[in-house]
Amino acid sequence: MKKIDWVVQTLIIAYAAGSAIYNHLTQSHPGAGIFKGPLFMILMLLGPWQLLSSFVMAFSSDRFVLHNRIHLISSAIFLSLLGYFIRMEVLFLIMTFLLAGAYYTITSLRIFYKEPKQSSFLPHLGF
Repeated sequence: MKKIDWVVQTLIIAYAAGSAIYNHLTQSHPGAGIFKGPLFMILMLLGPWQLLSSFVMAFSSDRFVLHNRIHLISSAIFLSLLGYFIRMEVLFLIMTFLLAGAYYTITSLRIFYKEPKQSSFLPHLGF
């Protein structure tokens, strides 16, 4: 589940980055806003995916449970203030990317972080 979650998030983020670059290069007028185009639609896919994954992982028993619960609480606060953030496009975009980046980091750490192994030979000296 953890690796599938990381792969799906990576694919969505890569597609979002690619579509943002493509839109920036092909856009005739730069002031179109984020609510027009595929970038907003991709963010609408990534947000619920991460929220569902965070909800599931917040009740699991691994070392990142506290991080998941913090992300879940901050997502709930963000969703409760969503009407205010939508009026301010830039703040909405910043908050969305901060939440997405934070949860992507938590997911990456969960997969790639390995606990250092304890040896039984002189453990107080770190051997």
